[in-house]
Amino acid sequence: MKWSLPRFAVFLAIALTLWLWPSVFGGKVLLPLDILAHTPPHAADADSSIHNPLIADVLYENYAWKHFQRQAIREGELPLWNPSVFCGHPLYATGQASTFYPLNVIFWVLPLPQAYVVFTWLHLFLGGLFMFLFCRRLRVGPFGAAVGGVSFALCGFFAVRLIWPMLLGSAIWLPLMLLWIDSTVDPSSRRRWWSGLAAGAVLFAMPMLSGFFEIAFYAYIACGLYTLRCAVRVFVDQRSVRSCAVLGARCMAVVVLAAMLAAPQLLPFFEVMPRNIRAGQADLDQALAAALEPHEAVNAIMPDAFGNPSRPDRAPFGRNNYVSSGFYLGLLPLFFALFGLRTRAREAFFFWLLLGLALALAFGTSLYAVFFHGVPGFEQIRTPFRWMFLATFAGCYLAAVGAQHWHDRLAAATSRDWRLDALKLSCVIGLLAVLLLVPDAVDRRAAALYAENRQAAAAYKSAEALAELVWDNRLRFVVVATLAAFCVAVAEWRKWPRRGAALASLGAITLIAVDLGQATFGFNTHADPAILESTPEILQTMQQDDGLFRVARYGPHKVLPPNTPLLYGLQDVGGYDSIILTDYAQFFGAIEFQKDLRFNIVMGFVRKRSLDSRLLPLLNVRYLLASRSLKHKDWDLVERAGAVRLYRVRPERALPRAFLVSRLEAVDSLDTALERMKRPDFDPARLAVVQASTDAVADWTANASIDAAGDASITHYSASSVRIRAQANAAAFLVLCDVYYPGWHAYVDGRREEVVVTNGVFRGVPVPAGAHDVEFRFEPAVFRIGVAMAIAALILLIAAEFTAHVRRRKAVSTAPASS
Repeated sequence: MKWSLPRFAVFLAIALTLWLWPSVFGGKVLLPLDILAHTPPHAADADSSIHNPLIADVLYENYAWKHFQRQAIREGELPLWNPSVFCGHPLYATGQASTFYPLNVIFWVLPLPQAYVVFTWLHLFLGGLFMFLFCRRLRVGPFGAAVGGVSFALCGFFAVRLIWPMLLGSAIWLPLMLLWIDSTVDPSSRRRWWSGLAAGAVLFAMPMLSGFFEIAFYAYIACGLYTLRCAVRVFVDQRSVRSCAVLGARCMAVVVLAAMLAAPQLLPFFEVMPRNIRAGQADLDQALAAALEPHEAVNAIMPDAFGNPSRPDRAPFGRNNYVSSGFYLGLLPLFFALFGLRTRAREAFFFWLLLGLALALAFGTSLYAVFFHGVPGFEQIRTPFRWMFLATFAGCYLAAVGAQHWHDRLAAATSRDWRLDALKLSCVIGLLAVLLLVPDAVDRRAAALYAENRQAAAAYKSAEALAELVWDNRLRFVVVATLAAFCVAVAEWRKWPRRGAALASLGAITLIAVDLGQATFGFNTHADPAILESTPEILQTMQQDDGLFRVARYGPHKVLPPNTPLLYGLQDVGGYDSIILTDYAQFFGAIEFQKDLRFNIVMGFVRKRSLDSRLLPLLNVRYLLASRSLKHKDWDLVERAGAVRLYRVRPERALPRAFLVSRLEAVDSLDTALERMKRPDFDPARLAVVQASTDAVADWTANASIDAAGDASITHYSASSVRIRAQANAAAFLVLCDVYYPGWHAYVDGRREEVVVTNGVFRGVPVPAGAHDVEFRFEPAVFRIGVAMAIAALILLIAAEFTAHVRRRKAVSTAPASS
């Protein structure tokens, strides 16, 4: 059986469809909606347990972001600014919403819950195809390329990280990027300098546009090392510095053009990065705390070695969770990779080095400090274990090389020595099986693990219960290892006819797909989408309230997790994102310290005295969702649903989203502003603290009248614009309780005015006496510059392709004459 590209594509499509069957054809959706059903105020509707509590990110973050993007596009706006979390947040700048990623359109045109399985299936399928093509480019035979493609598409690294669609979008392009680099080494390609630049630029832009910059960085590291390897090969083969320079120039041109294409995403990210709460908090020890530990290497052969959160009988334990340490590649691919050591395959040495480099970084060796301190912005990354992406990729290629060697051996004459090797391998596996499955050995291992590992002792009630996990893991390992060893031994046992070799290769690649599929089949949740059609009454109460307001949480227990309020049209003072503006986190922390900030979450309030803060009214909180009873003079109980209580602020203690004040005080920093606002004489309804010069404040209040500010009403409110009708009795200052960020501009009666940082983190603008129309518009300069750069790149690429086309036609037309 010849593993051509079409046949491989059919096999991979079937494998992915079976693996994702419940959401492809089973009426489910690839979202952990059961987590939402078990979280107050939904919990009363839940009638089953949570399948996997570890994968909530796709619901709390990505699903909420996609919901917002669809709504903004439906209203005719670009989804740049999200007003529904953190009192306003530059969502597009953080990257992980994949705002400009072309394949993100899947989430905009298909029903949102069902779009996730389409996006996932398509990306894994493309990743497998790209790996197949890359292996074929490096002269790996068809069967080996098929093994590499299946291993890459179904690998554990991806399977346990479907909670981040943007990670898939940044990762799957790596094989095709390396293929492009390798193609530039051809002398014919170097002669056609302009040919292929457009394809290369688009390819290299994709990881950045998808927005998972950490994985994109690792992909570019691999590309840079591979380019260096190709340059060395060119120099050794041709002894030509010019050829190396041409290769380097083409690759550099593609990188520059790709950066220009991705500029609408890159420039805003560079703008927001120094404003992130993690900026300036470099702590190598804290980063290395998330590195893999040596004993976690066992996950390469036993994916559930430390439990599985989706299995009630396999409670997870260990310092790193299942997602962090998940990188199972299958046993037969590992055997194939070792089998490939017998070969001298092209580039095998490079990929062994890449594998070693990735493992050294993932396991937190001293080499990690070089990247941590040497790469700008790298100190904000606290996930060394994600270097396993490159280890997985290298492992897939090495497995492909070994698999092809194994396939070639099927039809080769077999010597007595090779037969003895096969027999030895079978004996070793058999002996290992006997030793691993001895009941006393299982009990002793479980007892030792229970005594030595505190997490294991906390997760399991007894060593006997832990022994069941150990037994299941060993049994699974022995079964798969025996089958894998049998497959490897088959090639050394005899010379097989064509049909026998075809059946053997089909059996081997099927074993890989089954092994990888069953290892992670139950990890991701396939849920009933019906939960999205029901809205708890307590949320309906807030939905029916007119006007602009925000909700907050009170109490020690999680109620309506951050970001999810926007699914119901509600705006939140909290939020969940990998990038949180430092100033807002500091403002919120001045009310109450946020213990979940290290998990990228601003949640709410636990202490009762936080509700007395003079800063709280500026958040425009009208409702509190409380997980415990509250008795406070400013809050009235509105409704109770089970353990959840809904409180509404009394009108005399509330501030509207926009209002006028007549008194201003100038400060020079957020710290000074917070210090001033905490003083007992601060009244946010009458006084605004602005980050401006004393002279400017004097000009704005020159004709002001004390306590005669006037009224302001919001006439239009959307993601990127706010229109306000202001009636000022005298010169006044308009305060809008939405977070300030570069790119927000104010227009008073059509005349542009500077937006002033007000009350620490909000927006404000001076208005003269009388009636005025004021509009705040989000018009970020970095986005406009990025779009201009992307358009310029497109023009250059079109010109390059046109030039290459003209030269090809000219070459064809002059060929007969030259002959």
